[in-house]
Amino acid sequence: MSTDVVARSVSAFESLLCTLQGKSAQSSTHAELEEHLEQAGRGLLRQLLQDHLDLRARKEDEAARREARSRVVGSDGCWASVASNSSWPPHPVTSIPSASSTFPSPPAGMSC
Repeated sequence: MSTDVVARSVSAFESLLCTLQGKSAQSSTHAELEEHLEQAGRGLLRQLLQDHLDLRARKEDEAARREARSRVVGSDGCWASVASNSSWPPHPVTSIPSASSTFPSPPAGMSC
């Protein structure tokens, strides 16, 4: 995870540390400190989760853009994925039966 992704979490943690090292913490009771840590700690955990979810969303968006760039439209108008590191065809083609003899025609009005 790069530091810019978790900058808000780091800031929240540093703020919590500063609070605990400050003068007000020195004069607080244990119960008051515990209450503050519970609240600030939950906030920090929520921020860590949000930073993780933001990173996950960014990676999913990047993957979707990569996938969209690797798709092509065939002469029939259908989308097809293109494997960037594979050879085509995957096996030697010796003969191709005609489509009409192998597959029934699609119902009227149906394409792809």
